[in-house]
Amino acid sequence: MKRHDPAAPHVDALVAEARQALAAGDVGRAVLLLRQAAERAPYIAPLRVLLGSAEARAGDFGAAEANFRLALQSDPADAAAHANLGNMLKRKDDLDGAIAAYRAALDHDPRLIPVLYNLGIALREKGEFTEALACYDAALRADSSFVEAWYNRGNVLTALGDYDAAIASYDEALRRRSGYAEAQYSRSMALLLKGDFAAGWDAYEARWQARSFDTPERWTHLPRWTGDDLGGRSILVWGEQGVGDEIRFYSILGDLLLVAKSCVVAADPRLATLLERSFPNLVVCPKRVASDDPAVGGVDVQSPVASLARFRRRQLADFPPPRPFLRADPQRIADWRGWLSGLGMRPKIGISWRSGKPKGPKRVRYTDLDAWAPMLAAAQADYICLQYDDCAAELDAFAARHDNRIHLPPGLDRRDDFEGQAALYTALDLVISAPTTVADLTGGLGVPSWVVVHAPHWPWGIWPEAGPNGQPWYANLRMIDTRSRGGWEGAFRSLADELAAFVAAKNEKAGR
Repeated sequence: MKRHDPAAPHVDALVAEARQALAAGDVGRAVLLLRQAAERAPYIAPLRVLLGSAEARAGDFGAAEANFRLALQSDPADAAAHANLGNMLKRKDDLDGAIAAYRAALDHDPRLIPVLYNLGIALREKGEFTEALACYDAALRADSSFVEAWYNRGNVLTALGDYDAAIASYDEALRRRSGYAEAQYSRSMALLLKGDFAAGWDAYEARWQARSFDTPERWTHLPRWTGDDLGGRSILVWGEQGVGDEIRFYSILGDLLLVAKSCVVAADPRLATLLERSFPNLVVCPKRVASDDPAVGGVDVQSPVASLARFRRRQLADFPPPRPFLRADPQRIADWRGWLSGLGMRPKIGISWRSGKPKGPKRVRYTDLDAWAPMLAAAQADYICLQYDDCAAELDAFAARHDNRIHLPPGLDRRDDFEGQAALYTALDLVISAPTTVADLTGGLGVPSWVVVHAPHWPWGIWPEAGPNGQPWYANLRMIDTRSRGGWEGAFRSLADELAAFVAAKNEKAGR
């Protein structure tokens, strides 16, 4: 319906009332009014965009997307409709659709700086880092005060491995917005990836203020340990972040046990018996232990586990030569060896190809299992699935396509039974993993492992100065940088030769 139609005055009144409702925060009423207006004037593209935007604010994303599409049917050149459709598709994880919609919006109106910014975010999540950087640079040429663009530009530069430029971008964001916690937190990780551990650990304390950091600070009624002498005093170390992060930083516990009167660890319950076996002098209690629990009575100071590194790993030289620090249950190791021997005489290799939550910026760190097929086909080995999500159908489809079976370990809770996982990993000849908790556990156990990293990120950076394994944390864990090998395809092609050589050496040593 055109603006000169008889219904137009009524539509104008409804829209005006809806705008007032939106300004007052009454989104539900605004949606009702705008729907009435759209019934009277169904072909006015800006009205459909306004209705869709209100529906999105109300959480009705399906209706919002439908209205943005109706707006484009009425006016294919409506940049706002393209931009808002991109937001809906991005929310659905349809990155290709979102990128196309954002680009269409910019084709019709290149001045839409927020759309440039959103396009950069979508491109980054897709792994198109160079294109994402170009979007942020264009947005900042148009508006150098766009603080979030400086911040996300830093994130893209970090993903590209240009840590100095990333830090400079975070610094610019912080210059323009003092106390910007997300920028401080991301800057700390860029410093750590660069190898500036002293400055990085100090800045890493900003994590507690960052929205993207989901561990609340605890035990604040006790003094925080500040790196001073622990002689004659007891320390409580409490777990934070994910279980893989806990494992990594528990490598520092041995330092504390040498000097503290006692060391209590409030750990993820899944790690309790593993830690007790590995550190006999350690007192282990649940992560959510109450402050009046006898286990924590008499504690003098406390520290989140990652903050230990601030005082014990301030430079690469502070890292002791990596050694295994976790010990699996010998009986369960024997049980798994029995099962593995039943599969045949070939070497046994565990694989894990993704995290359980590969969404958002994390998705670019992983590739699908099919990409691993050329490497797995290169060696005569028995492959064991170490994924901690439900992947049985995925394994069946892989076996059908590639005639290569990956075995699921029977009766093992691959998500929560860390004792069983530790025993199985110890019984394997090699583990090849994406950067996940699987890799942290194999590293702590000292199991030979290769970690395939695409776009190094904290804490899965690559530090050439640390030696041939490329990292200072774990014994026998070797970092594989896909970008230095021509991307995913090139990396798996070169790893195919290395895996074949590894298996041949194992067979020769075993006399097979």
